[in-house]
Amino acid sequence: METHRILRPLAAVACLFLSAAAAQAQVPQEVRSRIVEAHDSAWYESQAEAWQRVVQTTGARDERAWRNYFEAARWAGRSAAFMDSLVARMGRSVPGSLTWHLCAYRNDPSPDSPHGAQIAARAAQSDLRGEDANVALSYLLARGELCGGASPCPTADSLLRRQWREGFYPEELLRFSYNQLQGMADGAIYFANGDTDVFCKLLLQRAAGVHRDKLVVCTSFLFFPAYREALFRALQIEPIPGRGRKPTAEDQAAYPGEVAAYVAEKTGRPVYISPWNRSYTRTIETKLYNEGLAFRYS
Repeated sequence: METHRILRPLAAVACLFLSAAAAQAQVPQEVRSRIVEAHDSAWYESQAEAWQRVVQTTGARDERAWRNYFEAARWAGRSAAFMDSLVARMGRSVPGSLTWHLCAYRNDPSPDSPHGAQIAARAAQSDLRGEDANVALSYLLARGELCGGASPCPTADSLLRRQWREGFYPEELLRFSYNQLQGMADGAIYFANGDTDVFCKLLLQRAAGVHRDKLVVCTSFLFFPAYREALFRALQIEPIPGRGRKPTAEDQAAYPGEVAAYVAEKTGRPVYISPWNRSYTRTIETKLYNEGLAFRYS
């Protein structure tokens, strides 16, 4: 009997604690960039549900609610069909808004995207910041406007300088990117993978003015003809013979490695591969070795 008297209050306290935690998880909270604040998938899923309720009840015209709903659903891992539907509903609720263009482009990035063109136009006139600036930079990069290394791109350079001044990227990420570049030979070409891997280095080069002799290549954009063509022009080499067509889905693992090997051969410059790029470069992995904080092609 004595044991039951002790356990009952403890069980009640535990239930209250769990109920409070569940309620807190359902309160809509700002879904910030994962560069600034990251959570597990369960938190994003709960926030997707919370912001969905806001949109359905009082926030149909609320851009902030739609943006948070999109971000939470995206990082919760909702299906492509679900995200397409979400963006379509957003377009009907807040048509023509910057929020809609930003989310639509992130959902389906392409250098031919009309949403990307709208974002770039607004970036040239307004003060996009943080993750929004990254979306504009991604579009400009996909179009090949940042393939020239030190070649000027006024809109991109303005966005990067603002990110540098405002400290959007944590110092530890910038230090790691700096050390990666520092460990590469002069004139290196670095095949990067992922927003942080790419943009931290562009930030260091174009805003801080260091390691400008090195060329950062966005590996995933090699599947975009506009980006590939701009890259080959910047390197002053001919396109890969017989590769005028757009790479297919079957090329996903082979093509980037093929480009890296071709660039190394034709330019004679040292080529490095991001340590987060292995899934793209399995066809050349026997020719990679550790040098500094990257893999060097040999």
